[in-house]
Amino acid sequence: MPPLRIAAVLLPLLSLAVFAQGPSPANVSLPPAPLLPESFGVFHRTSTASAAVVIAPDEAKEFGVKRSETAEYNQTDGGKTTLTIAATEMQDATGAYSYFTLHRAEMHRCDPSATLGEDCALAPGHLMFWAGDTAVDVTATGLQGIKLSALRDLLTTLPKPGGTKGALPLLPTRLPKQGLEAESIRYAVGPATYAKLGFSLPADVVEFSKSPEIITAHYVGRPGSGTLAIFFYPTPQIAADRSRAIEAAFKSEPNTAVRRVSTMVAIATHGFTQAQATALVGKVTENAQVTWNKPEGFVDKVQQTASVMVKILAFVGIMTFAALILGIFFGGGRALVRKMQGKPLSSLEDMEIIRLDLGGKPSTKLQHSKPPVEPQRP
Repeated sequence: MPPLRIAAVLLPLLSLAVFAQGPSPANVSLPPAPLLPESFGVFHRTSTASAAVVIAPDEAKEFGVKRSETAEYNQTDGGKTTLTIAATEMQDATGAYSYFTLHRAEMHRCDPSATLGEDCALAPGHLMFWAGDTAVDVTATGLQGIKLSALRDLLTTLPKPGGTKGALPLLPTRLPKQGLEAESIRYAVGPATYAKLGFSLPADVVEFSKSPEIITAHYVGRPGSGTLAIFFYPTPQIAADRSRAIEAAFKSEPNTAVRRVSTMVAIATHGFTQAQATALVGKVTENAQVTWNKPEGFVDKVQQTASVMVKILAFVGIMTFAALILGIFFGGGRALVRKMQGKPLSSLEDMEIIRLDLGGKPSTKLQHSKPPVEPQRP
């Protein structure tokens, strides 16, 4: 077949194949779900408030702010309460916790038996709480005020980060419990947020290029009260270097104690006696005894394993003791019954032994004669 005819036949076929394939699929990215819901419980969203959440740019960078949203909600059951809710989502739970501690000034901590989210704070007509990687600020107008029970449905609609982004910060669990004023806890994740703590250690001594995290809290005691600060560094080597620099910075400061614990540097100052300061930093341990939601305290992996092993050994001991008691009861009871019947204690003496005399001559009594053979009939 000539080349021109071959081309004339193949070109229509190729064009049909191209059109049959259709356009290549496009990558479609779905927008994220709204941060605040249309409704929750008896509240329905009426409008998006014009006032946005205002955060200084340098602080927003340290918090890791991803997005924020503000909305107003009215009751649908005839109530007259109006809620203005501002939610701010961060990169992780640590940013949300830092934001919460630095924006709850002059507010009282919620009762642990009636809290909301990971932690919450209250003031007249005002509520703040944080959960996961989101911090929420609620303002109420009306006669009834804010009820925590009405906001639990809102809690279920907030983002739920997974993995390390949803992991709660461990540094708050290192704070000793005795004398701690929970409302005074502040958490910083950079120089801008550290400046809001009001702690006397200069930022250049902290060395923020090493990515530290800082927590401060006020402690009440006798005869003095003061501040405990814990600086967390990525490695023990960095913490050791910063510990020496911090000790030099507080060398002329009276009644101050500095102690390094693994990757942490603890400082007790601003009002303690020397004995109090030394005792307080001595209570900061690598394996803390406090958790967010476990009043019995923090239990690390080693302690968990040891606890399991102790329980296993206790179970084995109990079962062994029970087996011994049952053996004494059944065996001893049977021996007592035989004794009362006048029999030997052991039943081995009651056994009859049957002996076969296989070495003697065969007994004729066991021999049988052959049966007579009947004559065959013709």
